[in-house]
Order: sequence, then C-alpha cells, then structure tokens
Amino acid sequence: MSSIMTPAPTFTTRVLPPDEWARLAGTEQLGPVASLLDPETTDVLVVERDGEIVGTWAVLPVWHLEGAWIHPDHRGKGSVARHLWGAMRRMLRQRHIGGVMTTGASDEVRALIAHLQGQPVLGQTYVLSLGDTSCPPHS
Repeated sequence: MSSIMTPAPTFTTRVLPPDEWARLAGTEQLGPVASLLDPETTDVLVVERDGEIVGTWAVLPVWHLEGAWIHPDHRGKGSVARHLWGAMRRMLRQRHIGGVMTTGASDEVRALIAHLQGQPVLGQTYVLSLGDTSCPPHS
C-alpha cells in the first residue's frame, strides 16, 4: 500500500500593510475596529496559512477612559452621567480623538455604555509587562 505524503502546513507571519486591512473584516477582535486604526501608529501582525489569515495581533496607541464614578445618591437618574459624557465628548473632540476604550466595571456602567452605543470587545483587559523596568508601558 502506498501513501502520499502531504506537506506540513506553512505558516507565514508578517505585518499586514494598511491597504490590506479590509481583510481583517472576518476576524473577531480587529475586524470591528479596523476602520478606526491609524496606519501611522498601528502595526497589525498576521499569521497566514495558504494566504488565509489564521491569527492576528496589533500594537496601537489607545485612548482609554478610566475612573467614571457617580455618587450613590445620584446614580440611575441620568443628570450626572449626561454632564460627564457631554463634557468628556467636548474634551475628546478638542483633542481630535475620534474613539476611546473604556471599562464597564458594574452593571450600571455597562448599561450606560450600551446606551451610548458602545461596542463590547471580547475578552478581558490585562496589563502585560515586558520585564524591562527601564521602559514603562506608556513610553
């Protein structure tokens, strides 16, 4: 009995040029935000097999809103949240920031973010250290 040997799959890892970012549309993580990525500050790594993208990971600067808090006596009434969001939008526009990330740590905050048409991102957010204390994460 003879057998035909099938070659092992070949994987290619490369930086995906911006003119190919439309190919990210079928991916779960980068697909929904691909149109927001800035080619000047973003690199998208892809692993391909036979021309098909089978893995992605990107490095990009992200504006992140943090520390939203409303006194318990004012929660669920809308006024403080409207003031915060209105002022934050004005501040972001003055900085020419077109989109941000934020965390919904409670059901109330998640409801507010959903009301503001925020799109959830799969997974949890983590901080990764490269182990080099001479290069803090923000530099």
